[in-house]
Amino acid sequence: MDPAYTAKQSNDPSGFTVWGVWYDEKGHSRIICLNAWRKRLELHGPHVDRLAGETEAAYIKRSQPSWGLVENVAHSCKRFRVHRLLIEAKASGLSVAQEIRRLYSGQGWNVQLVDPKGLDKVTRCHAVVPMFADGQIFLPAFSDGTYREWGQQLVDEFASFPKGATDDLVDSSTQALTHIRELGLAVRRDERAAVERELGRHKSGKSDPLYPV
Repeated sequence: MDPAYTAKQSNDPSGFTVWGVWYDEKGHSRIICLNAWRKRLELHGPHVDRLAGETEAAYIKRSQPSWGLVENVAHSCKRFRVHRLLIEAKASGLSVAQEIRRLYSGQGWNVQLVDPKGLDKVTRCHAVVPMFADGQIFLPAFSDGTYREWGQQLVDEFASFPKGATDDLVDSSTQALTHIRELGLAVRRDERAAVERELGRHKSGKSDPLYPV
């Protein structure tokens, strides 16, 4: 999550993306964006009491329009069975992380603050370009090739970056993809081929003497 909590239209929205990793039949890692949203929200929305006999689905549908940032994030994490929630370690992010931990500890996901380490947004975006070029990144599409509304929003923001009106989804995406790379879950084909060649060289028995004479 790239956080910013304020409902004012003149301020930046918060960007949230959900990513999953799987491996194809050849063992190549594949990464898919499962959901994304961009909203201008207060930190918390007003409390909405649950009606007597109201189902969970009905309560969510009725109360969701009044949710704040924390409630929206928690719902997305629960819905997509998130393992790890990454929040940028800036002023607004620290407050959001604190509230998520206070209200939703034990829900099955952990919260991790991430520090971009002084890199600007454009540099972070350039760093993950090879993952797109290698065909590792996927986005759900309909049979006619069109995307869901949130998917098209994500594509459009990437297409206009860094000169677009917003970059919150791009920033959320690049930080998530960087984290996946750092965990070793997104090895590119050229990297995998290099490792296989090295393993093949060792299996062949060819090696250089430690102290050539």
